[in-house]
Amino acid sequence: MSRGLLPDTQRSALRTGLRRALADPDLFSRHILGRPLRPYQGEALRAILQSVQAGHGRTLTVMFARQMGKNELSAHLECYLLNLHQQRGGTIVKTAPTYQPQTINSKLRLLATLETSLYDAEGVRRKNFGLGDLFGVEFASPVEGPMQNSYLTLEHETRHPI
Repeated sequence: MSRGLLPDTQRSALRTGLRRALADPDLFSRHILGRPLRPYQGEALRAILQSVQAGHGRTLTVMFARQMGKNELSAHLECYLLNLHQQRGGTIVKTAPTYQPQTINSKLRLLATLETSLYDAEGVRRKNFGLGDLFGVEFASPVEGPMQNSYLTLEHETRHPI
């Protein structure tokens, strides 16, 4: 046995699976986030990732009907990119036509997606992260909010002259 609660053979197998999931956005959504995307969401996700990873700097627009999972797609994309580039760092800039409700809803979806591993498949809260024993981390305290040290605080909705 090495660090953590798992035997070395299980740790090795989990690491191999984790590497595969981190290399494939569909596997990442299904196995890391525990929330698989629908096929049309996965297609949009892969197109956006291809542009981002190639450094094209394109502006992409995702058009789905209401309640078709735009915020879910955005949260998965952001989680995947945060995981992919966590060692290097970086910034994600998120925009929406309105602060309330669109930006707020999108931010809440991202936070909920990031906390997914604290819940099992039936939605029951776990005492620790789903992969906590693999990474040697423990859940210390709930997320505190709202953040008071954000780089951007909008006190009221404003209208741009254009």
